[in-house]
Amino acid sequence: PAQGRTNLIGRCLFGASHRWRTGPHQLDWAMFVRGQPPLAHGPRQLDWAIVCSRTQPSFGGFDNAGMRRQRKGQLELPVRGGWGGKRAGAGRPRVAARPSPPHRPRTRHEARWPVHVTLRARDSLPTLRSLRVFAALRQAFAAGQKRDFRVVHFSVQSDHLHLLVEGDSRAALRHGLRGLAARCAKAINRAVGRRGRVWSTRYHTHALRTPTEVRRGLVYVLLNFRKHLRAPAGVDPRSSGPWFAGWRFKGTAAGNAVPSPDASAMALPSPDASPVAFPRTWLAAVGWRRAGGAIGFDE
Repeated sequence: PAQGRTNLIGRCLFGASHRWRTGPHQLDWAMFVRGQPPLAHGPRQLDWAIVCSRTQPSFGGFDNAGMRRQRKGQLELPVRGGWGGKRAGAGRPRVAARPSPPHRPRTRHEARWPVHVTLRARDSLPTLRSLRVFAALRQAFAAGQKRDFRVVHFSVQSDHLHLLVEGDSRAALRHGLRGLAARCAKAINRAVGRRGRVWSTRYHTHALRTPTEVRRGLVYVLLNFRKHLRAPAGVDPRSSGPWFAGWRFKGTAAGNAVPSPDASAMALPSPDASPVAFPRTWLAAVGWRRAGGAIGFDE
């Protein structure tokens, strides 16, 4: 038993690969573990020299004195400036003048909220306000109407589209917009006789949650041509303005109501010719009127 305990101590200190001699000198080894010098001399002094020498390599993760070595900590290296890393401005630089919306989950949608959508075309395409392209887009808007997805207003500009849509659910809005974007892209390619990608970025959406937001969205969409074309007050013929029944006549200083110069465009065509659907949400149908009433041509 004493010999077994001594061999066990040796193996724990020096590892299983170190072969310790067995015999009478085990007493010296046991005394060394307790911190006492050996009592005898002879061949076993070689073992004692190996144990006590500070210049011999260690065994099994222990130093020559039988104590476990302390591991050194990680050295700190200087951080050089450059690309990458989690910090402000890191990552691939945005070279586009109008970068695409980030690939993040879309904001939540509720059926009672109309949504303002923007689609931007590539620079290589001709103007979207041409008669042929607009006619193709108008048919695409009419064909894109679904039971749970509706286009209630639109505006076609030279290189982008503005839409006011309604979706009965988040999935209906997502699928409806994807289908409408693909349908419009195919219609544009057929009209100009080309193939390839049409939209430069992902579509941008903004939920209109209050009567004030909806009224501002209507003004922005229906009268957007005044911003880009510096056009006078009136109805944009490349929009759903001719089918909009919420225009306000401008009164003179004497209080007499006079029609707008383009008031003739307010005459609504037959329902079959309308490319837009009647809004079903309260905000888009009547709620927006509480934020300022009818919309003037000069807003």
